[in-house]
Amino acid sequence: MGTVLGGGRHGVLPVRWGRAAARPTATAALPIHRRTGPVPAHAERGPRRPSGRADGKLPDVTTHETVHAPAITQLTRTEDATAAIRRELTDCWAGVINAGGAVVPMDCPLPPVTPATLEPAMERIAAQLSPQRLRLLRATVGGSLAGWLLLRREQHPLVAHCGVVNHVQTHVGFRGLGVGTALMRRAARIAREEMGLERLQLTARDGLGLDAFYRRAGWREVGRWPGALRVAPGDDRDEILMSLEL
Repeated sequence: MGTVLGGGRHGVLPVRWGRAAARPTATAALPIHRRTGPVPAHAERGPRRPSGRADGKLPDVTTHETVHAPAITQLTRTEDATAAIRRELTDCWAGVINAGGAVVPMDCPLPPVTPATLEPAMERIAAQLSPQRLRLLRATVGGSLAGWLLLRREQHPLVAHCGVVNHVQTHVGFRGLGVGTALMRRAARIAREEMGLERLQLTARDGLGLDAFYRRAGWREVGRWPGALRVAPGDDRDEILMSLEL
């Protein structure tokens, strides 16, 4: 979401994790009227024009005017990740990284990147897809990819009851539509009801507002690695450790 640099293992509204919510395969199409909170790589805020930010937080880029709740689908087997879907995912991924998103895989150069640069990482993800080991959740709006994340079960027997969420991201053209919140809500439900997990973990890069987004989704900070992420010379960020009990 393997390990990624600067928070990609790592995600605005309060989220209630109730069992009465929609089933994982359901498709919602209700209008969303408001969004609050900071704008990390995959969070939501009202429409704005793109702009640079002196404080280091990510800019908004919103190009789609029609607001509908995203539909969430899953890739659970290698054959689900068709060539067309992989292209969509890497296009989204490159756009988010180049906009400042903290979702850079370890073997990828620092931005700017191209979708082709991310193809090896996407191929590895596709090869590992499995219902009980690794699932990829896709959010679409009007049939177009709006965001995605990875939900992975820990493999060691001592921690096999835990899962990891990573590579959480919203397409730069679909910010402000609740995509990040919808993905996180669905990931928690799938982890609990379909994968039998009891706890989820993630890490987030400090300084982007990511931790605030996750707290609004019910997660809590459990620790930090101070200065663990060197974004640039002289710009070291904490790696924030977060947990969600299911």
